[in-house]
Amino acid sequence: MPAASPTTIVLIDGHALAYRSYFALPPMSNSRGEATHAVLGFMRILSRFMKVRSNQVIVMFDPPVKTFRHQEFEGYKSGRAETPADLPTQINRVREVVDALGLPRLEMPGYEADDVIATLSVMAQRAGHPVRILTSDRDAYQLLSGDVRVVSSDFSLVGPAEIEAKYGVTVAQWVDYRALTGDASDNIPGAKGIGPKTASKLLQDYGSLESIYAAAKAGTLEPKGTREKLLVSEEA
Repeated sequence: MPAASPTTIVLIDGHALAYRSYFALPPMSNSRGEATHAVLGFMRILSRFMKVRSNQVIVMFDPPVKTFRHQEFEGYKSGRAETPADLPTQINRVREVVDALGLPRLEMPGYEADDVIATLSVMAQRAGHPVRILTSDRDAYQLLSGDVRVVSSDFSLVGPAEIEAKYGVTVAQWVDYRALTGDASDNIPGAKGIGPKTASKLLQDYGSLESIYAAAKAGTLEPKGTREKLLVSEEA
């Protein structure tokens, strides 16, 4: 019996999954004393997706050089904790395993894995394929639709309804929401003094970041304190 044609495109952020696996399992090593727990955790999750015959798994990795975001913002990711010393070697081993399995592995100089994931997600959706994204970066939420879902750590699927229920904004508003709240994991500042609840309420009331600032500049956005915070943040 011929193998089933791949219909669901599974896009995996290799660095994110290896990092998560590193901390999910206790330290392990092989007979040569090489750390292996990140590799083992990665393979456990990877195999779960590979067992589904209708899945086409593609793994993306960040390139070993800075991306265009570092050029745009010098402080990008500067607040992150130092990478554990025994993790890079395991990530390289994961690369080797992905290649040995014959899975597509992509790395694009100047772009992060999530950039490549976003591009492939749009391409796959246009071609009529459902898409499943495995990443820890919530920026992927802007890609969500009925056919595109993010796979959470418990393997449940996150779609537009889950985003609206949890954050109070639509997928179309996600980029504006992140612009207001910032992204601490990447050291990206938002509007100072504007928290998630306020950002959500503003977008519910005004629809977009552009409309929010139009109202703030017109002096019609209330309360006054929020209006002043927004205007100060824009000038900064």
